[in-house]
Amino acid sequence: MTTAETNSPRRTYAWLGGFLLVALPLAAGWWYARDLTRQPPSAPSTPADQLATALQVVSTDTAQAKSLLREALRQSQEEFDDAELALATILVSEEQWDEAAGLFAGVDPAKCRSDLLLSFGRQAQARGKFSEALRALNPLREREGRESIAALEVLVPIHHDLKQSVEEVDCMQELAERDPREPARWWMLIDLLTRKQATNLVIEAMQAGLQQELPEQDHRELHHRLIETLMFSGDATQARIEVDKLAQEEDPGSTRMLVHYANLYRMEGKFEEAMQSLERAIPQMSADKFREAIRLRAILSLDLGQFAAAARDLQQAVDEEPFDQVAHSKLGDAYRGLGNTEKADYHTEFAESIKRTRTEITRLMGLLDREPDRLETFDELAELHRSLNENDTALAWERRGRQVRSRRQNSDPTLPKQSR
Repeated sequence: MTTAETNSPRRTYAWLGGFLLVALPLAAGWWYARDLTRQPPSAPSTPADQLATALQVVSTDTAQAKSLLREALRQSQEEFDDAELALATILVSEEQWDEAAGLFAGVDPAKCRSDLLLSFGRQAQARGKFSEALRALNPLREREGRESIAALEVLVPIHHDLKQSVEEVDCMQELAERDPREPARWWMLIDLLTRKQATNLVIEAMQAGLQQELPEQDHRELHHRLIETLMFSGDATQARIEVDKLAQEEDPGSTRMLVHYANLYRMEGKFEEAMQSLERAIPQMSADKFREAIRLRAILSLDLGQFAAAARDLQQAVDEEPFDQVAHSKLGDAYRGLGNTEKADYHTEFAESIKRTRTEITRLMGLLDREPDRLETFDELAELHRSLNENDTALAWERRGRQVRSRRQNSDPTLPKQSR
């Protein structure tokens, strides 16, 4: 073996030893540094950090979230409205209302984050705590952003439940104006005003909605509804303007347009033109619109002095819908025109009895607004609707009555139970 061959392993060992002498400390340092990064993060130390962390963990660990928020309040000496509001919201979700209300009483909503106000307002509304919900949501209503629109969505049912009709309409109108391209807002506003029989306001809302960039289907339906409402209100001049506008967008020979023209011509005293438009429309009509068209044709026949034709159509109308007040009233007029006083008096009186029943229903519903827990009203409404053959509506009133009775029994067990 040569000297070079003998020295080769020694050089290799020496090189390896030197490598390890450098590498091992580096590896140890890397391992130590990696271990340090694995240490749990330090607990949030400032009230703002504690609030942020609490909101991150509240969905999975409410105990930790409450602990963080209480510590934030301690450090801030109870001068951190957002932390106080967040803690109150958690307590509401845990049904600890008294403590939550106490905390919220010390909060200045003007200083609070929008998302926190909205969350507390929703929780309070869901539990019927309307005073606190209003205190949280009304300031939010004045702000910009999606939370303010969401606040209005909660305020509408609150004012409805509180029977605050003016405030309910104001919130719904503001909701439509602040989110004008959403057709559902306008339909909800229009339906609300229609239920309140505020025809002029309905017309104004429809006209405002037509100025927005709504989907074509909603825009067209809204235009049709505006025309029908104008005719119902007796405004033939404005109805004519709107019909002529719509005729530029829709086929004037379509079924619905022909019915518009028939009604419009009648309002203008052009009975023959009205009848011609209606006769063109009837063959195109669906079954659910046919009875309404027959009734209109009968009324036009009365206008034209064609009493036999009117009586024939109106008799068909009352056969299909025995409690149609208008059809009975007009049928009485038709028989009177034919000289049949006995039948005329019968149908006129029948129409009056239906009107009296409808008037009593309206009175009782007004009474229910003032005395929502009066149990007798639900039974009376159910009986009246059943007398008009409106059995589904009667059953709905009976269900509502049972719900009110059940709620009262839960708060006062001494009340007698009602048999089903």
